[in-house]
Amino acid sequence: MLCDVADEMVLETGSNGQAEAIVTYNVKDFRPALELGVTVITPAEIVRRLNT
Repeated sequence: MLCDVADEMVLETGSNGQAEAIVTYNVKDFRPALELGVTVITPAEIVRRLNT
């Protein structure tokens, strides 16, 4: 599903672990995960969300 095979493990772990989001600098490679309802955000964005 993803361009980088190594990222598949991250996506699968997040999905199976029912994570609220995958936090990565590599957002563009995880865009196909959005089709699965997985939130993909940058570290800066998660910090902003946690501080509000």
